[in-house]
Amino acid sequence: MISVIIPAYNCEQYIEECVTSILEQTYENFEVLIVDDGSTDHTAEIAQKLMMRDTRVEVISMKNQGVSHARNVGLANAKGEFVTFLDADDYLSPYILEKAVGCVRPNLLTAWGYTIIGRNSKENVQNCVIDKYEAIASAICTRQKVDYYLGDNFRAVWGKLFDREIILEHSIAFPEDLPVGEDALFLLQYLALCDGVNYIGGEGYNYRILGNSAVRKPRNNLLELDVLQMEYMLRILKQNKCLDSLPVKISFHNWKWQLAFSSLLENSIVVNKCGNAQRKSIFEDTCFFIRKYKNIYDDYTLNINCLYKKYRVFQFLYRIVPDRMLCFIYLGMRKIRGK
Repeated sequence: MISVIIPAYNCEQYIEECVTSILEQTYENFEVLIVDDGSTDHTAEIAQKLMMRDTRVEVISMKNQGVSHARNVGLANAKGEFVTFLDADDYLSPYILEKAVGCVRPNLLTAWGYTIIGRNSKENVQNCVIDKYEAIASAICTRQKVDYYLGDNFRAVWGKLFDREIILEHSIAFPEDLPVGEDALFLLQYLALCDGVNYIGGEGYNYRILGNSAVRKPRNNLLELDVLQMEYMLRILKQNKCLDSLPVKISFHNWKWQLAFSSLLENSIVVNKCGNAQRKSIFEDTCFFIRKYKNIYDDYTLNINCLYKKYRVFQFLYRIVPDRMLCFIYLGMRKIRGK
């Protein structure tokens, strides 16, 4: 049996389509766990009606505590041999659960492709088995120059079929104190215990990009969150000796620069449109982050040509240019690129 866990918060517009896509699967041995995370709209009411419609649907209601807690509650109540996660504003293609179960291979995570709803965009590769460390590298940061492309969202937990016994045996859970990046941390813990990923292709997951999603919310505590992400990530990678792998090391270094610039600097100044008065503190936050993890940035064993082109210059300049100057250079390069 497959346990389909759906964390739901104020998604009255999409929840019925989401659950219906499971009820209409060609594979019928499943349970649907809708975890209503304290919705203030009609989500809970719609979920109750769906439960009345099909006995395989269960609704768990709780006060609002975030998506990680909702997913952990779903895991605690799951009974299936396998677990898959589905966001309440997305939906599944009707054949995908049957295909996924039929493609399960020992000690490999089963994963499939996705389509972005409303766009002519399909992130899809042919069937392949991906090495453990290549998969871990892809879960840390989007890979470039590899034989396969798993899209920009492989680090999400949706679009995958997890073995619940592995989750239970190793107490794998979502970090409830982290509202961003929690998917990747769960996925990394799981991948560290596998031999790799069995990617079965297809476009089984239909992904909706919304302007109010968690990753797009303006935040005033980005430094705190990025430090927390880094600490979690380092702990997982070190405990499992993953940083000994070159693909993982390259991906990790790309991600660390991504946190410093794309998250702290760019997200604060560009996305949240901060004024000049706030830019000084944003620059200081970025510099603090770089200095805090100096031992990580100062990796003389890394060939900078392996990094993303936009980060190579910073890996080189880091040793000779003041931190604040790196921030100005990054924003200047971004302006030149016309972004």
